[in-house]
This record gives sequence, structure tokens and C-alpha cells, in this order.
Amino acid sequence: MPASDVTVSVEYEDLDQSETVSVIAYFDEGLYDVSSSTNYDWDFTEGFTVNRGSTFYLSVYSYDGTNFYVGVKTGDTVTIYPADFDDMMGEYSFGKALVADGDVTIKIGATEDEVSF
Repeated sequence: MPASDVTVSVEYEDLDQSETVSVIAYFDEGLYDVSSSTNYDWDFTEGFTVNRGSTFYLSVYSYDGTNFYVGVKTGDTVTIYPADFDDMMGEYSFGKALVADGDVTIKIGATEDEVSF
């Protein structure tokens, strides 16, 4: 706790909603299901556009239940995520909200090396 009163200020800035960025995913369609509850019509293999700065939810499931990794490149920023294991279901899956601050490229594969950029 601070020793004295603290003042916090926030500055809001409007996003340029007229600018769009692309989203595309690379994965083996026989091994993984990739979708978004934000828009069920999006086709990640074909790619699509969203407004820069918008948030969307990414879901990935492994058809055979094995472990996998998800590499996400947004603009110049790369993050590699491991899938989560569900003890009750006995399988791996991945879900995360992503912010499209730049073009988004997603890779899904069995190893971290497969999804590296």
C-alpha cells in the first residue's frame, strides 16, 4: 500500500476503425480444428480481415487429443503458447482472446519448432 494518496489518470484515444488487418492460420486441417466464437463464419485457412485493435477469441482443438503449440505473430510480436490439458476430458485444447494490433499470423503444430517464426 502507498504511504500517501495516489492519483491515477487515464487518457483514452479513439482507434482508427477504418483500418483493417489480416488474420490467417496455418495448420493441418486433419489434426486440428481452429475457430472463433467471435464470428463462427471466419475461415482461418483462407484468412479474413478485422478492424485494427479489435479483440477476437481463438479456439483450437486437437482431433486426436495430443499435445500441441500455437504460435501467434501480431505485427512484429511473436508469442508461443502451449495447449492446455483438460484432466476431465483427457485431451488438449487452446483458447485465448487476441488483440489484432497488426496483421495476425497463427501457426499450430505438435512442437514449438513447428510454430516458430
